[in-house]
Amino acid sequence: MEIIEIMDIIGNIMGIIVNIIRIIIGLILVLFLPGFALTFALFPKDRIDREIDMLERIALSIGLSISVVVLSILILNSLFGISINLITSLLTILLLTSALFIVGYLRRSKSKITHNMLKVNPK
Repeated sequence: MEIIEIMDIIGNIMGIIVNIIRIIIGLILVLFLPGFALTFALFPKDRIDREIDMLERIALSIGLSISVVVLSILILNSLFGISINLITSLLTILLLTSALFIVGYLRRSKSKITHNMLKVNPK
């Protein structure tokens, strides 16, 4: 009987750990990554006129994530009739975040190329 009780306690502890990990990953995915990707796309680090520091980027990321996630899922539901559930929400967030990171990477690489072209090579 003691082995069954021990296994039950271990199972409960593992369930709690898995739930904590799910909550942490979910919060990062919903409340941080989409906004960070958007700030990455809007404010490339190489541009002097639009440079922001990391604290501002993190603060903007949280606010923008909430608005971007809510608006994108609302638009999919109201315009396209896609039901709101775990799979569609997760796919929407992942696709939107990936697209924003790609746009940010392309803008950043484009600004590096432009910046390198404007340099004068001393001889």
